[in-house]
Amino acid sequence: MLLARAPHIVIQPDERVSKRTIRFRIGGDATCTGAAESTASSVADIILDTAAARVT
Repeated sequence: MLLARAPHIVIQPDERVSKRTIRFRIGGDATCTGAAESTASSVADIILDTAAARVT
């Protein structure tokens, strides 16, 4: 699972921070949902991206 780096998220010793292009699956904030790796930049791209996803 991808999570946004934030002050309230503790990075565990076996985890690493990396920079990726992501989107969040639902509206809300980073504390209630993980991110999906995605380069979708329009509503149409997001719909196609979501339709192809195996984990939603």
